[in-house]
Amino acid sequence: VYKKILAQKPQDKALAKKIVDLSEQNKTGVAGAYRSYLKIDPTDKAVQLKLARIEVKDPKKKFASLEKNVELEPKDVHSILALDGIHMTRKKYADAEPVLGKALTADANNAKAISLMADCYLKQGKNKQATAILEKQAGITTDAKKKAAIRKQLGDMYLGLKDSPNAVKSYEAYIQTNP
Repeated sequence: VYKKILAQKPQDKALAKKIVDLSEQNKTGVAGAYRSYLKIDPTDKAVQLKLARIEVKDPKKKFASLEKNVELEPKDVHSILALDGIHMTRKKYADAEPVLGKALTADANNAKAISLMADCYLKQGKNKQATAILEKQAGITTDAKKKAAIRKQLGDMYLGLKDSPNAVKSYEAYIQTNP
């Protein structure tokens, strides 16, 4: 009934919200109700997030929803990292890098974002940038096992870069922090 009325009044925000609420209660047609509502109010962040979470099974829809959410809420690190995950899964590392930059702008000490950025750099062959960000992560990580793993990875990377002094320093730190 509400959908028929909404067809007559397509810009009725209150009615569209009522359809969203009923769809959520009945657990039917929820994604369609969210999309209809977002046509009327595309700035509703809560509904954008709900739609992005529903559209997990269709990567193209999830990607668009997450992009819109990041646009609406640029400090939402969770959504930014979810968007980055799609880029990384598709092996689009050059596209993932600026997305991770947004995550680090929103939260400069976010361990997951730092780790993903290091991985992104490594996958692109940007070893110097990867070592720089891993050094940062090693500096802020409090978990001894994680810190040891980072130090070992740094030692391996410095060896690959033929930077023996930093490799030795990283391996020494690895040995000291390895529980």
